[in-house]
Amino acid sequence: MKKAGEVEKQLAIERNKIINGVPYITVVADGSWVKRSYGTAYDSLSGVGAIIVCRMRPTTSCATTVKNILFPPIIDTAALKYGRDMEEIAKQDLIVKLKKEVKSCGLFIDCDNPWLGATPDGLLDEDGLVEIKYPLSTENLTAEKATETVPRLKNIFDKRNGNMMNKNHHYFYQIQGQLNITQREYCIFAV
Repeated sequence: MKKAGEVEKQLAIERNKIINGVPYITVVADGSWVKRSYGTAYDSLSGVGAIIVCRMRPTTSCATTVKNILFPPIIDTAALKYGRDMEEIAKQDLIVKLKKEVKSCGLFIDCDNPWLGATPDGLLDEDGLVEIKYPLSTENLTAEKATETVPRLKNIFDKRNGNMMNKNHHYFYQIQGQLNITQREYCIFAV
């Protein structure tokens, strides 16, 4: 991870991403672009990158992966806007359905591995978190129909046990990272 952080820092310098002499990168946290600086010992890969690294093949270039994560083109599509807009509505629906408060939260930094971060969509009780996925392709579909027909959602759940997530799906890695970093026990995953 430290090597990936050095690559990340060097890419920021090469692109002249420097404020007051401190290199920074731009990352996505809760659907918003934010800057993270290298003015502290915080010198490694973003949490998003760490999750993707779990699924990398041994032949995949670390430098290329870091570059693609850290410097993607800024895209603000209708689909991204829809997902951000609908997330709050979905959260309110979840509050009503669960009859529990879902607390808003920001970025969590792992205490033992400060190069890892997580941004759950909400916190539930003392030991739960919430992750919401609301892609535009699910508009006007029930959750059941969406998970049957929408390609990126079809394999979310285990084929043998529909109440369990597929352990090879990238959302599973995201949630496991969030649970570890936030030190929480369970996640309500809402589609």
